[in-house]
Amino acid sequence: MLQDWIDNSREQFQEALPEDPSQYEAFRDDFQAALAQTLNVNPPAADTVEYSVLTRENRGDFVYTLEKIGTRGEGNWIELESVSQTNDPERVALVVYPDKLGPLLPADGSSDFPWLKNLLDRRYHVYRVRGFASGRLSVSLREWDSYSWSDAYNRSNLSNGILDTVTAIQSIREAYPDLPLTLIGLDSKGLATACAAALDGKTDRVVVDINKTDLDYWRALQQVIPAHGFARTGGIKTVLLLLAESELILFNSADSCDFSWITDRLSRIGLIDNLTILGKETEFNPNHLR
Repeated sequence: MLQDWIDNSREQFQEALPEDPSQYEAFRDDFQAALAQTLNVNPPAADTVEYSVLTRENRGDFVYTLEKIGTRGEGNWIELESVSQTNDPERVALVVYPDKLGPLLPADGSSDFPWLKNLLDRRYHVYRVRGFASGRLSVSLREWDSYSWSDAYNRSNLSNGILDTVTAIQSIREAYPDLPLTLIGLDSKGLATACAAALDGKTDRVVVDINKTDLDYWRALQQVIPAHGFARTGGIKTVLLLLAESELILFNSADSCDFSWITDRLSRIGLIDNLTILGKETEFNPNHLR
C-alpha cells in the first residue's frame, strides 16, 4: 500500500510538470503554494517587515550595519548585518551561511571571504542574515520533543531558517526596490536558501552551494531538508523548477549528481539560458555572476 501511494504521488507530479512555456505559470503557482505548506513557511506580506538599526560604524574602508528585523505582530526578531563601501550601490546581495564560517566583517575591517571584497568592488551592498538561517538560533531536540504535536503546530529549525531568509529578502527589497537582488546560499545552507528563493519567487539571481549533497538520493536530501512531504511535492526538482525564471547558478555538487532532468525540463519551457552548472567548483566565485 505504501508503495502504491509513492507511485501515485510520482505519477501525479509527472503529470503536473510543464511541457512548454504556456504551462509553466500554472505549475509555478500550484507548487509554490504546495511547497509553502510542506515547509510550513508563509512569506511576509509587503510592507509588514519592520526594522531597527542597532549599529552603524566604519570598519576599515567599509560601512558595517547591524539591524534587527521582523514581521509586524509576529515577534520573530532576527539580526541582519550588512557591508557596503558606497552610498550609491548598483546591486544588492543577501548571503546565507552557517555561523561556523565566521563573521561577515570583523571589527578591524578584514575578511576571510574573497567573494566579499569582489562583490563590494562590483558596487554591491552585501547583507547576511543570522537567526535560525545561520544556526545562531535553534531549538534543541530535547525542547522540540517537549512540544505537543511538535511537527503539526511548530516550525522546525529548517522552517524557521527559511522564514528568516524570506523575511530578510522582503526587508532588503523594501530598502532597495529598484536594484537587482542576488541570493547566495553557502555551505550547509545552500539548499535551504534555494527553498527560500523558490517561495519568494522574485529573486533576480540565485546561487546555490549544493555542498556535495546527492540530489538524486532521497535519504541524502532528507538529511538536509528534513520536511515531511517534501518528496511528495516533487522535492528538490520542484525547488529548482520554481527558480527557473531567476538566473540560477549551481555549484559544488556530488559526483553522482545528474542534472539532465532539470536541463531537459528548462529547455522545454524555454528557460535553459538562465541555468549555469559549475558542478566541480567548490567555492563561490562572483565572477560567474552576469
